[in-house]
Amino acid sequence: MAFGQMYYTSCRRGLSGAPGFQFHAVSPGLGPDVLRDAEALTSYQPPRALTLTPSAENIRRAPVNLCFRPGPVALLSNVVYVGTDYSRRPGNYFAHTLVSRDPGADLGPVLPIELWRAPFWACEEIDGTELPELAGPPPAGAIDRAEVAAFLSGHPGVRHLPALLTAADETVRTHRRKVVIVGADSDEVARWIATLSYLLPPPTAARMSFATYDGDPRYSRMDVIGSTGDAGLDLGADELTAYHLFDFAADRVSDVAVHPLARILAELEPAVSDAAWSRVTRIAAGDEQSLDDWLPVVAAALMTWPSGPESARDEPAAVAAWLARHGERLEPGTVREVGRAVLALLASENGEDCLRALHDLGAAATGCGSAELLEAAEVRTVDVVAATVRADGLTSAPELSLTSARARARAEQWLAADLPGLPATVIGTLAGWAGSAGLSLDEEALERAGERIVGPAVLHAPGDGPLRDALARNAPLRTGVARYLESVGPDELDRIVRALGEGLAELLGPQMSSAGPWTRRAAVVAEVRAGRRDPVDGLAAVLDTAEGPGEALLGLLFGDRPWTLDQARRILALLGKEGTEAPAVARRIEDTVLAEGDEEGVEAYARFCLGLRPTGLYPRLGGPARTRIDLMAELSGWIDRLAEARKEHSGPLTEFRKWTAKHDAAEQRLIEAVLAARFDDFYASVRARLLVDLPGVRHSYCAGLSKSLSRRTIDFEIAATALLTLAAVARMNPAPPVRAAVAELDAVLRRSVGRWNGRTQQRLLEVLALDARPASVTWIDRWMRQQPPGILGRMRGLFGAGRGADESAGAGRRGL
Repeated sequence: MAFGQMYYTSCRRGLSGAPGFQFHAVSPGLGPDVLRDAEALTSYQPPRALTLTPSAENIRRAPVNLCFRPGPVALLSNVVYVGTDYSRRPGNYFAHTLVSRDPGADLGPVLPIELWRAPFWACEEIDGTELPELAGPPPAGAIDRAEVAAFLSGHPGVRHLPALLTAADETVRTHRRKVVIVGADSDEVARWIATLSYLLPPPTAARMSFATYDGDPRYSRMDVIGSTGDAGLDLGADELTAYHLFDFAADRVSDVAVHPLARILAELEPAVSDAAWSRVTRIAAGDEQSLDDWLPVVAAALMTWPSGPESARDEPAAVAAWLARHGERLEPGTVREVGRAVLALLASENGEDCLRALHDLGAAATGCGSAELLEAAEVRTVDVVAATVRADGLTSAPELSLTSARARARAEQWLAADLPGLPATVIGTLAGWAGSAGLSLDEEALERAGERIVGPAVLHAPGDGPLRDALARNAPLRTGVARYLESVGPDELDRIVRALGEGLAELLGPQMSSAGPWTRRAAVVAEVRAGRRDPVDGLAAVLDTAEGPGEALLGLLFGDRPWTLDQARRILALLGKEGTEAPAVARRIEDTVLAEGDEEGVEAYARFCLGLRPTGLYPRLGGPARTRIDLMAELSGWIDRLAEARKEHSGPLTEFRKWTAKHDAAEQRLIEAVLAARFDDFYASVRARLLVDLPGVRHSYCAGLSKSLSRRTIDFEIAATALLTLAAVARMNPAPPVRAAVAELDAVLRRSVGRWNGRTQQRLLEVLALDARPASVTWIDRWMRQQPPGILGRMRGLFGAGRGADESAGAGRRGL
């Protein structure tokens, strides 16, 4: 254990062979790299005032730079101002540097800063250029722990010590912002650096480079740099943000977010800090780097130490989390001791943070095999959960499973007493926790909680996760909820339907099979809304035939939409005579009548209306609905009369047109649509006359025909009827209305039948030949073959200029 030594100053004789600043003497074996590093490290710029008047007093007052650079080759230098050099030029300094490749062994128990003003430091030249090695450990100087403690006790800047500790740790770890300490003199700076060396974690202090004085810290590479108030320090306009500045002379300090561990260390007496860090090191893992890493270790080691600072007891949660991670590594006695201290500190705490700490404490107890500590943590967990629930509720379940009999009994007793009066979300959370913890809960208390609290809550928020989880795990709770649903069924049927449809029915499970009638009715409606059951079948399942369905039930099953014709027919058959007396049924049937049909078509609509007229429901319908039914009945009579007309159809058609004209436009459109749908009931001559005389009928018929003939499956009967109708219209005197009728019907047939292939058209001719007269078949054949020369030309080409005779005698209703 020995240090290499170097002297550096401005002298006549040295290693350079010429006068000037140079290494005056060095120990053997020190290479040029070490010399260059030492020269750069020890550069010294005295305060300007001292160089102007280099008196003996000024030289004595000049700041001393004790600087330390750790590393594989550690350098420890003491630089003093000596005034003038051999040529009487001012500004000379003398640097005595120690070199160590194992500073820990060479220094022994002495810290680098404790060599401040040590007696072995040289400041004068010697004869010769070779220095012996200095045996270690070297004698300490003027600083020790007691001296620093006395310094801190009377210094007003001690209030900034937590910030200084935080800043120094950050700088040593990141090297981003240097710490600059400005004191009245370098002795004060040395004591602040000693404070850091005593209080910071020893590995951090060992890595901390420092200089007790630098005339221009901007160019220093040290972590902690000292200066004096008379040095004319200039760090730039952003000195408080570019550096961690602690100017104790002017009371200017950078803003630093103080770390909790720094507060603990700042309370630590330097006189006992060595003993404190010995306690900490014994339980440390050895991989701690930052203050975050050290915080729980220091708090754990010092919270049970009589000399430990009070603030070490402010971090029970951090200590508990650390114990959970290291419980298996630590001595069981240490875990028990620290764990009991943490429990004592948590005795007056409640809330989520306390629960997390207790969970960690339980993990630590499990890791070290301490059943006593585990039981105490679990019992305390039950008490904290109970207190938290009573005060603020609970947002998440405790993560601690209860294994000790004492803790389980305590939890079961508390839950039995409090559960029925807690908020629903809390009940759900606690019931889930109790289930996962394997606790036996009082079934009667759970049923009461389900009926009084959980039932109303799940009805208004059926998607609540904790409530659903609790119901899934707890049959008595489900029983209580089912009981509540049945009790409010008459008033809350809609809400019950929504909740059941959102998964509550599946959650209740077996309880649904024994549910009351209102709950079962809501379940059926929920299935209807989900599309799993036909609405009419749903009505049949829940119908009370003695009363008939009310508007609320019908609204739940069918919504606001009118019944379709199929639904209306099925419902009337289901209800029978008594059921149709319900006012809600009459209103729904009115809506269906006034809706004028659905996808079944107007023909089915007309038949439905006719079917209502002889029933007892008809008189109870409103005036508009009865008027519509009467219209369909009258129209049915006209259709029957027109269907019987053949040659003598002009009279009935004239009367029909007069009857139609009496109705408003909406009714006329309905009449025309029904006529078009019943077109096949008439003879061809009647069909032709209707198309010419009633454009609305023609438009409706052609629109329906276009849809029918555009389907993938060919309907030869429809096509044949349309072609025979076209032939009948074409035979009429070609007045403008006739030409318009031919043009519209011909265009529809050309777009469909006219584009069929030859085989399909031949098949159509064969169908026509079975019923139509040969002349008609020949006409249609020619129509299929010819190129369209225009409607009027086609009419004259086929039949000549005259109208011809009616050839429909002897043919069926479809043919000519």
